Amino acid sequence: AGRKAEVRAVMARWNKGGGKVLAGLTRRREAEADLFEGKITEALRTAGVVRAAPLPMPQQVDTPKPPLAVVAKGTKRETAAVAAGGTLATGSGTSEPHPFNSALTVAGLALGLAVVVAAGVLLVRKYKLIAEDWR
Repeated sequence: AGRKAEVRAVMARWNKGGGKVLAGLTRRREAEADLFEGKITEALRTAGVVRAAPLPMPQQVDTPKPPLAVVAKGTKRETAAVAAGGTLATGSGTSEPHPFNSALTVAGLALGLAVVVAAGVLLVRKYKLIAEDWR
């Protein structure tokens, strides 16, 4: 209803368990009210939570440059760029085989299709059994 000023008082009412006021629930409702008001540091302090020190950022990892033999299989533009000390652009016209040409990929697709068909058969059987039970 837009009565944000009343939130803390209303939340404070919900601090009982078994008809008794519980200190833990009182502290929790106070922390929740702080969070509602956007006072994150106060909420953590009220709840008794200590933030751990942030972990150091990992160092940047340099990616190795491909060997010249691999580059030679690329286009003339790529070869010239590497010879000039540049880097290779990814996604360009290299002569790598298409992933769907692999027998392993075909076997994986066949296995996936078999699983989908089996799941469909099982679902149809289950539907028929349920339909019989409802008759």
